[in-house]
Amino acid sequence: MHIVGIANMLFVKDFDRMTTFYEEHLGLEPEPSAFDGWRRYPVGSGSFALHAIPSPYADSIVIDDPPTVREGTPLKPVFFVVDVAAAREELTSRGVRRAQADAAFSEELDDFVDPEGNVFQIARA
Repeated sequence: MHIVGIANMLFVKDFDRMTTFYEEHLGLEPEPSAFDGWRRYPVGSGSFALHAIPSPYADSIVIDDPPTVREGTPLKPVFFVVDVAAAREELTSRGVRRAQADAAFSEELDDFVDPEGNVFQIARA
């Protein structure tokens, strides 16, 4: 086996809200797609994708407002940036919540929360 790349896929309850969040707040540009409930974003040499949870399952999921931070999940998307401090400022100015508001600032990384409580990280490239 010769692995030549990697992609991350996040299953989401509210597909429209989540695509809007990642496109408007992180500036991700989607690839064209012929499938409803699926959006892939090229990111560097990899990709990040959103996939709608089928409605029979999604209907049973409750998202708090504000969402409960889901730090216990086994995966966390990491988006690499050139300047963590500038990216942090941009995200917070757009209303994106840090996962731990009282955490000390780091020039290397920071964790944020999307509208469904998923934690994602920005880290220095």
